[in-house]
Amino acid sequence: MIVLVPLGVMNVLAMAVLAAVIFVEKLWRLGPALSKAVGIAFLALAVPAPFQPWLLPGLEAPQPPMTEMLHP
Repeated sequence: MIVLVPLGVMNVLAMAVLAAVIFVEKLWRLGPALSKAVGIAFLALAVPAPFQPWLLPGLEAPQPPMTEMLHP
């Protein structure tokens, strides 16, 4: 649950998904299996993340338009 605070600051959609997973995990009888599957999916996305920048869009600095670079 403590992960929700920094995750909410970074990405509200990811926080909502994780909160929904936690909610379903607590209420559903197959909740532990769901949490393991979600954990494996997160780990599977974490492996290619350093090599695929589209997986981490918030870490890239915005690029200025080319016109501003040519005419300061």
